[in-house]
Amino acid sequence: MNLFPISQNGKYGHIDFNGNIVIEPQFDYAESFYEGTAIVRMGGRHKREYLGHSRYKAMVVMGGKWGYIDKTGKYIIPPQFSFAHVFSEGLAGVKVKGRWGFIDKAGNWIIQPKYESTTRFEHGQVGVMIKNKWGFINKRGEIIIEPQYDSIIYLSEGLRCVGIEDNYGFIDEQGKIVIAIRYPFASSFAEGCAPVSLGDNCGYIDKKGEIVIKPEFTLAGSFHEGLAWVEVGSKYGYVDRNGNMVISARFDEPSEFCEGLAAVKVGKKWGYTDKKGHFTIPPEFDMARSFRNGLAKIIVKKKLGYIDTKGNYIWKSDKPLDLDYESLCYRV
Repeated sequence: MNLFPISQNGKYGHIDFNGNIVIEPQFDYAESFYEGTAIVRMGGRHKREYLGHSRYKAMVVMGGKWGYIDKTGKYIIPPQFSFAHVFSEGLAGVKVKGRWGFIDKAGNWIIQPKYESTTRFEHGQVGVMIKNKWGFINKRGEIIIEPQYDSIIYLSEGLRCVGIEDNYGFIDEQGKIVIAIRYPFASSFAEGCAPVSLGDNCGYIDKKGEIVIKPEFTLAGSFHEGLAWVEVGSKYGYVDRNGNMVISARFDEPSEFCEGLAAVKVGKKWGYTDKKGHFTIPPEFDMARSFRNGLAKIIVKKKLGYIDTKGNYIWKSDKPLDLDYESLCYRV
């Protein structure tokens, strides 16, 4: 059963696909379920700020303790961590006393907390930061790729985007450089190609590093469901794998296609377009997220809601959220 986080009267809980409350709102924050568990927080507060070079304001949590619940709402690991990641491949990164380590679903320490930052496990390996450099360890905590990178992106299709200073390239799971670290911008591979910057524009390369879509875009995103968003001038549209502009550049903000629809912004409102560029759900939301498991999270006048692919409300809050909706761009 898929469950979705909600906020009601300042507390977080979860609903099912039909909008029925399954876990009563009782937490100060709650996330979606992964591997049968969800992160929850008790205490603390939110604030919002720009992180790095992002165009969006991300939620930053001050104080509180994090733990994990099951789908009945019962604690499987009581709140005790200063921060926590979702479970992946049976392990989760958690932070205590300023350092990250990894626990199993019983709350046992599998890898002791000694890292400055972490990612999630993928194919038996996870990124960890040591002395401000990223490397990779296995589930025994053994270093398999020495810390040497300034930035890393999740593993996708056997390759991982890594950065040294202001240049990016790709390594395989063993740490071998497959595509030279030379691009001012790059993102993960999806559907056989990855967006990179070449000169002043962005295009796409294949896994051999060869150009498959000419660099003629201001910015470019990864492919999802056969299409990728691209920026032309100051507007966004979508191209197919051949580089054909399938949906003309006319949106002010894009997102990836999920379940046949993409959330796009026109002016100050978000709606949903299909793969032909037709609005199936008109732009009427102050914020909109991608569809996941048949529902999408939206916000109108700071009130959180969920809609189905036809635009019907499944659930909506009766009171405004206690934080600015812009902060929901991440970590919710």
